[in-house]
Amino acid sequence: MHSDCSHKKTLILITITNIQNRLLKMIEPIIEVTLNDHKFFKKTIKEISQIINEINLKPQTSEEKFSLLRDIIVLTYKISVYIGVVEKHRKLEEETLYPFLEKQKYVNEAKILRRQHRKIVEYVNDMKNIIAEHRESLKPVENIAEEIIEKFVSIKTLYLKHMNLEEKLIFKILSK
Repeated sequence: MHSDCSHKKTLILITITNIQNRLLKMIEPIIEVTLNDHKFFKKTIKEISQIINEINLKPQTSEEKFSLLRDIIVLTYKISVYIGVVEKHRKLEEETLYPFLEKQKYVNEAKILRRQHRKIVEYVNDMKNIIAEHRESLKPVENIAEEIIEKFVSIKTLYLKHMNLEEKLIFKILSK
């Protein structure tokens, strides 16, 4: 009788392990896309930060004003591309990765990530609105640049923190 119970426990453990392995195999492509997106985000954040660090918000000469205008165009383009990928990335994670994390007993972490996503969406929408408003604005380009930079700096810190938490959880799961 004792060995029969032990045999059932072993079968249950094997079944659970097989299910976990199949779940992991199913989520691997999602993890790969997530990590590739993170590489893109980090590279883009670095490029945008470099533009921000080099931008001259107090142009004096016509050449400096033209340079500022060029920098703003490049900056808004990179931010627009970044925003488009962020929105697709968020949807993918919300529909696939976070439910998987919850099944792996990372319920609180998934809640934190979702809460961060909501805040990121707020920032992204604010940036989209700033860019859209200024397409037809007569404000000086320096003011437009300052608003865009301020909003980007706000999202940058949160997004880097967010990606670090996701990666920490992913690598923890993969190392099991």
